[in-house]
Amino acid sequence: MYWLFILEFLYITTFIVIHQIPDLLKLILNKEDSIFLFLSWVLFLILIFFFWVNVKSNKDYIFKFSFIITCFILINSLLFLLYLEFNILGTYQYQFELNKTLYDLSVNSKFLNIHFGLDGISYLYIILTALVFPTCILINWDSVTINYKFNNLCFLFLEFFILLSFFSTDALSFFIFFESTLIPMILILGIFGSGERKNRGVYLLTLFTIGGSAILLISIISLGIECGTYNFQDIILNSILKKKSENFYFFCFLIAFSIKVPILPFHTWLPEVHVEAPTSGSIILSSILLKFGTYGFIRFCLLLTPKAFILNQSLIQLLCLISIFSVSCLILRQTDIKKIIAYSSIIHMNVGILGLTLNNIIGLTGSTLMGISHGFISGALFTIAGILYNRYKTRDIKYYLQGTQASMPKFTILFFWTILSNLGYPPTLSFVTEFLVIIGLCQQSPFIGLFLVIIMFLSTLFCIDIYVRIAYKNYPNKNKVITQDLTKNEAIILLYFNGLNFLCGIASNFLIDPIVTNIQLFLHY
Repeated sequence: MYWLFILEFLYITTFIVIHQIPDLLKLILNKEDSIFLFLSWVLFLILIFFFWVNVKSNKDYIFKFSFIITCFILINSLLFLLYLEFNILGTYQYQFELNKTLYDLSVNSKFLNIHFGLDGISYLYIILTALVFPTCILINWDSVTINYKFNNLCFLFLEFFILLSFFSTDALSFFIFFESTLIPMILILGIFGSGERKNRGVYLLTLFTIGGSAILLISIISLGIECGTYNFQDIILNSILKKKSENFYFFCFLIAFSIKVPILPFHTWLPEVHVEAPTSGSIILSSILLKFGTYGFIRFCLLLTPKAFILNQSLIQLLCLISIFSVSCLILRQTDIKKIIAYSSIIHMNVGILGLTLNNIIGLTGSTLMGISHGFISGALFTIAGILYNRYKTRDIKYYLQGTQASMPKFTILFFWTILSNLGYPPTLSFVTEFLVIIGLCQQSPFIGLFLVIIMFLSTLFCIDIYVRIAYKNYPNKNKVITQDLTKNEAIILLYFNGLNFLCGIASNFLIDPIVTNIQLFLHY
């Protein structure tokens, strides 16, 4: 395994040399080759894993190999931070741009191009992706009992496709890579799902995703034909959409990404999929894949169709408020721990979309950052759900007859920390994001802000009640369940997610600065 660290050293050296020696840069590689170099090495390592590792290899060897690859991606994703510049205002442009033409549909217009680049928002989601995937490998290390190699391949290719999606600055290439994530996710759910009705979960995931994708594809192709380009930056800078066509594209984008958030009435698939998915699959789905909804609203609705977005802000706010209220009522009737967390995710995501409808920097910043904080929180919550399922062999909290405070004291402490993070307790990143969104809402509509505060207060009482029932209540039972406390990997994962949420809350300015820079440009254009 040491040769992987040698490759990592060679990559970092190459990366630094490319950016620090301008003369060598001109002779050998351009700055745009950084993304190409990064993605090429990621794909190269995944292919090595595919061809090198034998199916019958030792389980620890397989998981160590894939864990090192995910750590490689994380370290090299952080390297981009050394060279990103977020203080340049006045023009909307990506950094580390990479443009490759695959096929020309006409002499004057190049359609099938590959456009990659980074800005403050896409980079945050790339970092979130790189941070979450190593934890999934650790979870699978303890829980997966069959097809070790295939399981790791699904997660590695899923991460690769997600990175390609967030790197894409071209609508068509974004759609292709975005839809490619569906394949490994279906395989993870269908083969490694833990529920009894996982086929239904696969069916709902496929049905809703393909339905939204068909609408999105039609709108993207029409957009490319009308504008002569699929590049986000070209469409934003030129502002070449007509009013009628802009409304059409906006509603197509609204429906497509409302399914991903999800917003009522497209929310029914998410709880079912979460219930049937393995713990690692639920973490990926909630922490990263749902963020495509927020990211799509920003990239497509807010940037490509800004006039239609502003005209229909009231409609989006109404849909989000109905979703928050109705899901808050539904969650009171649930006893399945995974469904409770899934419905909680829907509420968080709708609050994030609600913040996007505000015409102020505070609300937009809080909404964008909420996607990052929710990624950490949901990862910790679904890890807790997986731990409880492994101990009690059920997700129904009615059958958690023994309080965890006696038999699982370490778990109880970390569970309490996770609940505080979920409630937005200062100084976590959750507190920062919710505080910004509430201030932004109160500036535009004090009534909506008050409504949101009331919902948050009621959700606080509900979360505390769930914690008390699981941690401290003991019910008389002859066959008392004896459970073990956290394993090493489980403790590391919970500390990791909660620690990230805590540290990012303390150092939130480092996250806010790049977002504010991009949002100022959004509002300008």
